[in-house]
Amino acid sequence: MGGAFVCDAELEPEAGPQPAGVCEQVTTPIAWVDVPALGVSRVDQTYRRLPDVEGLHAWEYRDLQHGPFVLTVDADGLVVTYEDFARRVATRP
Repeated sequence: MGGAFVCDAELEPEAGPQPAGVCEQVTTPIAWVDVPALGVSRVDQTYRRLPDVEGLHAWEYRDLQHGPFVLTVDADGLVVTYEDFARRVATRP
């Protein structure tokens, strides 16, 4: 994928925003893997930093195909909530 330096798989919310902590807003090309077809396409993903939510870092994710979603990540950058898609159900100490 020309210019893409990150791979993102559909139905895989664990990684969180790749550019988290880099700046307030960033748009980056990624190689999007469609599941289950395993087709690969370029998607320009935009992450915009939002105010923290209940002690978690919050981001708006947006792309032209899927629209905007809000997600929260912990201090390690791992997803805690992903609007209308995923929520961490348990943590270990």
